[in-house]
Amino acid sequence: MLDGEANVLAKDCVAQARNKISRLQRVVRLVAKKQGVGVSALANYLAFRLSWQGFNWWGAAANLRREDEDPWTVARDVFAERYPYQVEDEIDRALERGDPNDR
Repeated sequence: MLDGEANVLAKDCVAQARNKISRLQRVVRLVAKKQGVGVSALANYLAFRLSWQGFNWWGAAANLRREDEDPWTVARDVFAERYPYQVEDEIDRALERGDPNDR
């Protein structure tokens, strides 16, 4: 969801916020828009990283989440896009199709 640039984006946010957590909400919106990534994904990643340092930023990250966004659906769609399901073995393909001749 962050196009493999999570660490770079997090560092950019912290730099633009001048190491002030109170500035992160505004900065996350700006960086996400500039880089073309989801605000929710970036906010959640920052909350995760900040938790390693003993800061609880999950509430702020939740406030940046869009109301129409279902996290499970987003995760499923990103997974399906990046890891397409493909059955290589002919026997497995027959099982998947439910081929009556293979029963």
